[in-house]
Amino acid sequence: MFLSNKITLKQIQNIADELERILDENTDEKVMSFTEDKEFKHLLEQINRTL
Repeated sequence: MFLSNKITLKQIQNIADELERILDENTDEKVMSFTEDKEFKHLLEQINRTL
């Protein structure tokens, strides 16, 4: 597996954990992750729209 794939998988896991916590605690926080990947950014924007 390429290093960039491992990093992306780790980012996805971190986002999933953060989203789970936000939903469980019913906060008005948003999910944030620093990336230059435009598809990943779009996904985060859509996740935050649902929160």
